[in-house]
Amino acid sequence: MAKERANAVKSAHGEVLEVGFGTGLNLPHYPRSVTRLVALDPEEMLTAKVAQRIAAASFPVERVQQAGEHLPFSAGQFDCVVTTLTLCTIADPVSALSEIRRVLRVGGIYIFLEHGRSTDAQVARLQDRVNPLWRRSGIGRGCNINRPIDSLIAQGGLRITSGTPWGGRGL
Repeated sequence: MAKERANAVKSAHGEVLEVGFGTGLNLPHYPRSVTRLVALDPEEMLTAKVAQRIAAASFPVERVQQAGEHLPFSAGQFDCVVTTLTLCTIADPVSALSEIRRVLRVGGIYIFLEHGRSTDAQVARLQDRVNPLWRRSGIGRGCNINRPIDSLIAQGGLRITSGTPWGGRGL
């Protein structure tokens, strides 16, 4: 996954908002073109480890404990917004994506690395059957394994301009 994370965030630049910061696994992969990172997450996890990762960053990192559906930032504040393995756990992903669109500057980019509903009908049916058990088990911390990420991104007012089913860039 480290290689996928590095590839996903390589075009991040300027002032970046990461929604779903978690334990900061993306931090070592951000390029030098990032001048500041706002790390948003509703929970604080592994605080000592996260503090180490933040201390090693080559740019300032500001932590904000907040859910992604209502971002406490001005419209057009960020050059880039990043989510990695986040949209599966947000209660209202369309609201979060609409907020991401709102806080992006004109010409800004949304970078995502997500998993979601398979395009293979047989696999999608299996995902639908397993999803309730998966969510209740606590394995994925509220993860939904069957969300149609491309459709959610479009409903949030963004469009995918490049990438693969696993990740890409949206505007």
